[in-house]
Amino acid sequence: MRALAEQPPQTAEVTIDCDQVRSPPPRPRQIFGVGVNYTDHGAEADMAVPEVPLIFTKLSTAVTGPFGPIALSTKTVDWEVEIAVVIGRPAQAVAISAAWDFRGRHHGRSRPL
Repeated sequence: MRALAEQPPQTAEVTIDCDQVRSPPPRPRQIFGVGVNYTDHGAEADMAVPEVPLIFTKLSTAVTGPFGPIALSTKTVDWEVEIAVVIGRPAQAVAISAAWDFRGRHHGRSRPL
């Protein structure tokens, strides 16, 4: 995962070793999302990508592990894939080169997310 963060792929398809995918903390205190944050998603939703990021919150019950079941509440659900970043300590105006040092740890172990 660190290699992907440091060297983003040039294509839309990325193969990730499932043995390296970990569950997020089970009940995070806060979850923030960024909406309509890329052109293709805006086009499929018939929305322009906003000039200022559209930030929203999610309930902690929205979190599941990478292989857990997902209960659908209705037959009309917009399918999306999300990636989460756990920030492990307060940070502000962090340089890109130092950002990886602020990632959270899962249950206090030194296992990168």
